[in-house]
Amino acid sequence: MSIAWPLPPQPCVATGVPTGCTPPPVVPTLPFAGHHVEMYAYYAGSPNPERIVANVGSSDPKDFTGFQVLPVVDPSEPCAIRGLDHDDGGCGDKGSLSSNTCGAQIYTQKAQRTADDESLSDVTLTARDQLLLQTGKVVSKLTPFPATNSDPNLMVKGRAATTMLVLVQHHPSVASEPKPGTQLQAITPTSAEDDAESAKRLSVCKTYRDGDGSGQASHPFWYVGNPKQYTKPLSGVLFGTLLYQTGAGTAATDLPTQNYSGITFSVPSNMKDLTELQIRIEPDDPKAAGGIYYPVIQGKRLADASAGRGAIKFVMLANTSGVGLPATFTAVVGSASVLTQLDERLQ
Repeated sequence: MSIAWPLPPQPCVATGVPTGCTPPPVVPTLPFAGHHVEMYAYYAGSPNPERIVANVGSSDPKDFTGFQVLPVVDPSEPCAIRGLDHDDGGCGDKGSLSSNTCGAQIYTQKAQRTADDESLSDVTLTARDQLLLQTGKVVSKLTPFPATNSDPNLMVKGRAATTMLVLVQHHPSVASEPKPGTQLQAITPTSAEDDAESAKRLSVCKTYRDGDGSGQASHPFWYVGNPKQYTKPLSGVLFGTLLYQTGAGTAATDLPTQNYSGITFSVPSNMKDLTELQIRIEPDDPKAAGGIYYPVIQGKRLADASAGRGAIKFVMLANTSGVGLPATFTAVVGSASVLTQLDERLQ
């Protein structure tokens, strides 16, 4: 899939807008609290849709927890630490750095050290600022980086008109995640580098993801984005990025040209008779009061001549109606391709 998550209109992108117009920052409408994303397939000859299940190693397809749309990184995430990266040279599975470094919030100078006895210096400051600069290009101007300064007038914020989004596997145990106010402190310039709090972050976050070996459950689908490599999160299952662009001709003309897109996953069934796709927001608990069912995007099958042998191509249309209104799929937000009968084609 190459699709954009529907965003509020940005007036400066419209035809006829005068030169120099600066669009306001946009906060994307993500699935509401207690909700997630599901995808459905409609097949020829059947009026009932089939839930789409992604292959993620689960032994039983019915155990698949669904999808979720989230910001690629969250500067306020307390578990954004080097200690969650299995491949980090100093803090990963074979690393030897202390919890003071490995548990420091990733946007701090302390998290940039390469040795425990390395002091905070121009080197660590430069590395930290480079990370902030990189992350700011994919995070909205409305998003603060609380580890940098407690003064709201000086606090670093994102530089983009909107935030890059990713499609991940839904983590249904959101309430139990290590969040401020429960096991951990909120991120501030003090708490982000505090040695005792860093050690606690390292312990709590790794135990939550991996389990403690004595019965405490692991949470492999819990998503924590990685600002150093967007395609390899610190935790969670990533299916890809939703369409995100900056540079000339976009709402973020003051940023360099960036193009991110591409969502890919396999399914345990043959979809050769597929006629329509739907992406919906649904409640985690269907029996809970106030649950909202909202179709977000519809995939309309194109003529076979536009796809090629063994492939089905769809144009993806966003619902332009509000929640609770009859769906109206009119705005083109991308395309999707389905490769079918791979087993037969190999023979």
